[in-house]
Amino acid sequence: AIEKAAKFLLSHIDRDTGLPLESYDLWEERVGQHTYSAAAVYGGLTGAAKSAKELGFDDLSKRWADSASSIKDNILKRCWDSDRNRFLRGIMPDRQHGSVSIDPVVDISLIGLVYPFNVIEPDDERAISTAQMICHRLLSPGVGGIKRYEDDIYMGGNPWILTTFWLAYYYVLIDELERAKELFEWAIDHATSMD
Repeated sequence: AIEKAAKFLLSHIDRDTGLPLESYDLWEERVGQHTYSAAAVYGGLTGAAKSAKELGFDDLSKRWADSASSIKDNILKRCWDSDRNRFLRGIMPDRQHGSVSIDPVVDISLIGLVYPFNVIEPDDERAISTAQMICHRLLSPGVGGIKRYEDDIYMGGNPWILTTFWLAYYYVLIDELERAKELFEWAIDHATSMD
């Protein structure tokens, strides 16, 4: 089962970008090569490599670990925007014209690079600057809580309990416990029976 899953993931890598081919984003709204999706594939291949190693399949383990490493390299190369000092939500290759456009929208899913997929460490400067921009741009003014992404119109662009917990957990990982506590308490205070 692990081998089938890893083969599937590897069969859907764009040869030009080294990232997973276009798919829908986490929110099932737009198609592109998303940073979150690439991080998820990295996490899947890393897990597959660890499992193969434990089970004594060293050749498969090395192949999958090498593939995961290549995806990580391409995330850092193609999805990091040094001008903005943060990660991009994704990229979109234009195969007809041989160009690539960027998706610079700030999105909470970028925390997925740290948790749960462990592409970069929580205290990596790129993670810290991306999280700072997430907090700055996605904290809902007057309401509190974290929205999914900039200019989100779903349900009026309201903050979500899950997204707020996600950023709170990130702050726990970097020992910014006061920030984490504020977000955690907001989420608890605004939870309903549906959450």
